[in-house]
Amino acid sequence: MPDLYGSTSTCCKARNVIVLSKSGGYLSQNCEACGRKCDLSFEDIPNLTCPTCVVPIRPGYSKNGVFSATYVRAWNYGYCCSVCGYLVELAALVPPYAERFPDK
Repeated sequence: MPDLYGSTSTCCKARNVIVLSKSGGYLSQNCEACGRKCDLSFEDIPNLTCPTCVVPIRPGYSKNGVFSATYVRAWNYGYCCSVCGYLVELAALVPPYAERFPDK
């Protein structure tokens, strides 16, 4: 799966790679150069395109197949296509930290 990137790291000024930091859909963004962890905020989530419709899909929050465009406590970041209904949690699109940074 291709890497997804959040903000720019403050440590190395490199791109931050979004990874699954622990089970349950917990995500972080880590410096591509040194692996240093940084919290992932909603503003750092990249825009994506629906793999079915090839239209931009909106980020939001999802849990158990339900999507919300507004914040819901304890839900994970996700995407939903307003055209076809494609729904995916961001955690399903990124690698685990240990897989992306095996030497850290």
